[in-house]
Amino acid sequence: RSMKKETGFSPGLRVVTEAERNKKRTVENVFNDSKFALFTKEVPSANKLSKVKLRQEKDVRSMEKFSPDEEARMWRFVLRELKRTVSVKQGRFWDRYRAETGSLRLASSLDHHYRNFMAPQLYHSLLDRDEMLELYRLVPVFITKEIVCFLSKKFNVSIELSSEKNVIVSWSAIDEVELQQGFSELAT
Repeated sequence: RSMKKETGFSPGLRVVTEAERNKKRTVENVFNDSKFALFTKEVPSANKLSKVKLRQEKDVRSMEKFSPDEEARMWRFVLRELKRTVSVKQGRFWDRYRAETGSLRLASSLDHHYRNFMAPQLYHSLLDRDEMLELYRLVPVFITKEIVCFLSKKFNVSIELSSEKNVIVSWSAIDEVELQQGFSELAT
């Protein structure tokens, strides 16, 4: 106690020189210099430094732009879950996606991207015909005449919409002549 009053140091602490501190660092500039005090009881271990580095990599990954392949994986997950009659609105939906795929993105980030960017532009996704049309049937997305024309041309199908909800009820493959007749009917 008296030693602390006289010198300002606690007896349990030892003085770490600048050379010792630099020698024990395995990764430069991982921690702020404020965390490497001149008087310290412990120097961060390599394990702690690797955890910090991993956390930094996760933060960078979670801020990257969503790739078309990642969006396609998300759509396939949504389709599989909706076929099991699980609602996308449930709170743990995107947590299950993260656990299954090992995604580093936050569930809130996935949900935001799905609702604001993916759902309105489902027709631009990298899915095959059956997956995309099945998603339009299961996901409550309003379908315009332009989207119906686009999907009909893209997949060479005839699409039947429900009258009250404006969602896809069924679709069937058609030949090129029937397709042209269908577009002329939609235009009128």
